[in-house]
Amino acid sequence: MKGFSLIEIVICIGIVSIVAWAAFSVFGVIDRAYHWEMGMLELQQKVRPVIDGMLREIREGLNVTLADGGATITFNIPDVSNNITYYLSNNQIIRSHDDTDRIIASNIDFLCFCWDITNNNCTTSCSDNFVVRVEGTKTVRQKELFFNLTEVVRLRNP
Repeated sequence: MKGFSLIEIVICIGIVSIVAWAAFSVFGVIDRAYHWEMGMLELQQKVRPVIDGMLREIREGLNVTLADGGATITFNIPDVSNNITYYLSNNQIIRSHDDTDRIIASNIDFLCFCWDITNNNCTTSCSDNFVVRVEGTKTVRQKELFFNLTEVVRLRNP
């Protein structure tokens, strides 16, 4: 007789099932990694230009004062009438100017304008150099992504 026996067919189905399971497992890992990386990229792309703009304004600042243990900064810029204040509220960086509060970044867990790199804490004793640290998180597919950014800003008008 020609053909396959029942045992040969069952063994073949078992081997194909194992290969299919392995392929889908690999595709699942690749898909998860892709979405995690895209989530991190999105978080960085949203936060980076906001932080750059904020640092540009701080660099031009006069009469810079820190409050809330270094988590709030207030200053004025030449040729701008009122103070500008940046602070963190409800996981959002807020820019306050002319009695208007504007959300400029979300998913932010920590903001410090006078980060002590040596002791890893936020202080209020910065001179002309401010070390700004921002930390944020975002959940993508049940995984928490962590982002931190530390930048040094030297005041041009101390």
